[in-house]
Amino acid sequence: KWYLLCRNIKLRKNTLIVGPRGSGKTEIVNLLSKKMGKEQVNFDMAFMQDPIASLCGVHRFKNQQSVFEYARFAKSIQKENTNILLDELSRAHADANNLLLSCFDSRRCLYVDISGYEDTQVIPVNENCQFIATANIGAEYTGTNQMDAALTDRLFFVEFDYLNEQIEAKLLEKRMGIDSKNATLISKVAKTIRDLYEKGEVTNCATTRTTLEIAELIANGMSLYKAAKEVLLPMFSREERQTV
Repeated sequence: KWYLLCRNIKLRKNTLIVGPRGSGKTEIVNLLSKKMGKEQVNFDMAFMQDPIASLCGVHRFKNQQSVFEYARFAKSIQKENTNILLDELSRAHADANNLLLSCFDSRRCLYVDISGYEDTQVIPVNENCQFIATANIGAEYTGTNQMDAALTDRLFFVEFDYLNEQIEAKLLEKRMGIDSKNATLISKVAKTIRDLYEKGEVTNCATTRTTLEIAELIANGMSLYKAAKEVLLPMFSREERQTV
């Protein structure tokens, strides 16, 4: 998946990373930008209540006249060597999707008709600017929208999942500095809970964030049993705790 994402950036393919929460979608983009020497500009689509203002800009009254101020997005897409991260694209407003269509296809531009300035109503996307989006797709995610087929057709899908037990254990060892025995046990517990979640026997899942929280408590001096109890039990109902 890493080399596929690197290839997509090299070929300037707009990419959508999908997968369960806490599986490292956003973090992998941060790492990609760092390793490939690109500036990264983040946009949280879930909080974009006014897409026209957030993506294009707004008119403001300055010095007794109306002046159009271009949005951070409109400025960022003109930058050289930039990754634009559109986080939580599945939570974006429909108006945002409509504005992004022309950025993602062969037109590679943003239409800013509201600016009132004929020379800047069409803002070209820099040839070295790359769009990478993340999304949670599924009925269990409240606040998400069905993604527009015309929009997703312009994106290269890369699917993420949770790490397998061995790799996740290595991650916990390296990131939190805990010993291999504790790291292995944490990853085994997480795998068990994920299997229960897949079967519908519990209503919550142990994400990679969850395992990192447990490992951090152990690194801070807490026992494995105590750390797992503190992090995991509040996630489940009393009935589910018996299963876990």
